[in-house]
Amino acid sequence: MTQLSLQKLNRRIDAAEGIQMQYKALFESAYELALPQRNLWTTFSQGSNKMEKVYSSSGISALNGFVNRMQSSLTPPFTTWAELKAGPAIDDSIKIEINRILKEVTETTFSFINGSNFAVAVGEMYYDLAVGTGAMLVLEGDDEKPIKFISVPTSELALDEGENGQINGIFRKHKVAARGIFATWPDVKPTNELLDLIKDDPEKEVEFKEITYLDEEDKIWRYEIIYNKEHRIVERTFETNPWIIVRWSKVAGEVFGRGPLLQALPDLKELNKGKELNLRSAQLNIFGAYTVTDDGITNVDTIKIQPNALIPVARNAGPNGPSIAALPRTGDFNAQNFMFEDLKQQINTLLLNDRLPPDAGPVRSATEIVERMKQLQVDTGAAFGRLIFEFVQPLLQRIIQILENKGLIKLGGGIKIDNIAVTTQILSPIARTEAIEEVNGIVQTDQILKSIDPTGQLTQLTLKTEELAVIVADKLGVPASMIRSEDEKDTLKQSLVEAVATQEGAPQEA
Repeated sequence: MTQLSLQKLNRRIDAAEGIQMQYKALFESAYELALPQRNLWTTFSQGSNKMEKVYSSSGISALNGFVNRMQSSLTPPFTTWAELKAGPAIDDSIKIEINRILKEVTETTFSFINGSNFAVAVGEMYYDLAVGTGAMLVLEGDDEKPIKFISVPTSELALDEGENGQINGIFRKHKVAARGIFATWPDVKPTNELLDLIKDDPEKEVEFKEITYLDEEDKIWRYEIIYNKEHRIVERTFETNPWIIVRWSKVAGEVFGRGPLLQALPDLKELNKGKELNLRSAQLNIFGAYTVTDDGITNVDTIKIQPNALIPVARNAGPNGPSIAALPRTGDFNAQNFMFEDLKQQINTLLLNDRLPPDAGPVRSATEIVERMKQLQVDTGAAFGRLIFEFVQPLLQRIIQILENKGLIKLGGGIKIDNIAVTTQILSPIARTEAIEEVNGIVQTDQILKSIDPTGQLTQLTLKTEELAVIVADKLGVPASMIRSEDEKDTLKQSLVEAVATQEGAPQEA
């Protein structure tokens, strides 16, 4: 397949946007209750109050906890949270040397990640990921900032899939002020109409279609900007997809993902409605409702219900009853609060916001913290594999490609993260718990074997004891530069043998 014609592209865009609109009502309700400030599915003018329908901040608070948890557990800022490693296809004899080279590439990659706006962009992306789908655009920058990370709201995106459910087309509605067109796309080929807008009305926002799709024949990604469905004003090609599209979980046949916020949506709706009714009940209980006799004397327009108010009435008792009488208060606040607490707990659980111990109370042991991190890994187990496949590996591959293009990483044929020659090891806290479990399994096996046979012969026959130290160090993320190569091991062994021989040959003191 070569470059698609404008007619085919427009049909493809229309089909993808039609699918996007089928999600609008669902996503709109989720953003309305838990992400009102980021709700771009509903049209608001600048400065509008987006929280008029929000009566409980529990969803907002739980979602902030989810984002903080994801950022600190998966991509903690200013740390190396992943590392390139030699894959299973690499021969063991050169694996240590390959890992040393990949370690240098990892350090270079993360020096640019940590020197960029990645921490800000990925935090914004996690908010959208909680609903189901996060999107980030990774573009080549200038010499000062080689990489630009742009978090794009899913409300601007229409997607389509190729084989195996992978995203093969990303279509964005992108509005840019006329004066910013050249700054956004330096290689733009503007039409005469756009040139007139830039000159005569530079503040006017112009809508473009930002299109990225896989050219399966040429094995490249085509990035194009279309204006008014008739003009290609930007045409680029990339070896790697500039878009990072990650979905929390996916239903077969659906393009957009479904995240924990959608699972908590029924509880959010119930809690929000309950809080609204609770406020009305509290208002009724505090201020009351009253009956007023229609005697031609009492004027309801002049009555003020407030403390110490003096309200003139025709009578307070008598055969016709009081002129004003308070209605009895109703409602059980204790029962309502119990229901609200239960809903809050369920929302926090679904958004992974209840796994760490509270600040108050006794000091928690390190073992308890580790166990809670294990529980977090169990809760995110299904999503964790998709996060690695759709987020971490494509992100690192894209960054490495940009750094190679700019000459900041120089390796002959380039690095391809294919999980065969090169793979990734996640070093963030959420993955360390798995490594700790594997190390614990090795240690416990060693201890059990030694308890059966204290001489250690059974351990020697069962385990490759000469490799245990390297395996444990690798699982716990010890830098490759700290692990001795085979030559260094041989040299050290020879030195130890010579030291022992020298000691045995020394004369004994009287």
